[in-house]
Amino acid sequence: MPQPAFWTDVADGKFNQGAGQKRRSVGCIKRIRRAGWHRVYYCDLGILGSRIHLGDKYPEVIAASAKYVDVMSLNHYRHGPDVAMLERIYAIAQKPIFIGEYGHNSLEEGLLTTAVPVASASERGTGFRYYTEQLAALPYVIGSHYFQYWDEPITGRSDSETAYNGFVNVADIPSEPLVAAARATNARIYAVHAGVEAPFAVAPRKP
Repeated sequence: MPQPAFWTDVADGKFNQGAGQKRRSVGCIKRIRRAGWHRVYYCDLGILGSRIHLGDKYPEVIAASAKYVDVMSLNHYRHGPDVAMLERIYAIAQKPIFIGEYGHNSLEEGLLTTAVPVASASERGTGFRYYTEQLAALPYVIGSHYFQYWDEPITGRSDSETAYNGFVNVADIPSEPLVAAARATNARIYAVHAGVEAPFAVAPRKP
């Protein structure tokens, strides 16, 4: 296992041979910031980071990458947000947090991948409301992206993943419980984030 100094060096752009692409990416961010292009050409669009996959397992990476991004982004697949972990990441980075991927899966449509299994399509809707609103109640979280708009095909994508996770299936037929849940949550999400309304508090049932 590499030592912590290695991860700090990687995130700072001091890469070993074979990591040229990462080195160029960090160099590009530095040049963009120096020239102010992200302010001039992208209407103050911030740099959202790289969607960290391992939570706070490597705090050195979080600390080093925080110097180059405006927002700490991560993928986080759980039935509900791990608030303690998010608190630790925020304490290290002192940057707002964005969840790049989350979602819930069930098996009744015949698709077989379940990263975060729940009991039914109805519970996928419950899971959406629970995760999204619990997350929105955290003041340092600025947004989240549900994975994903459409189901994956029964034949699988390039890595063989085949999950019932979409708002619509491959024939564009909507998942009514998920659509209804998103409609209900989106109507109140700003009030939840402002602390005016309490977040939805019913966790999804597991299989």
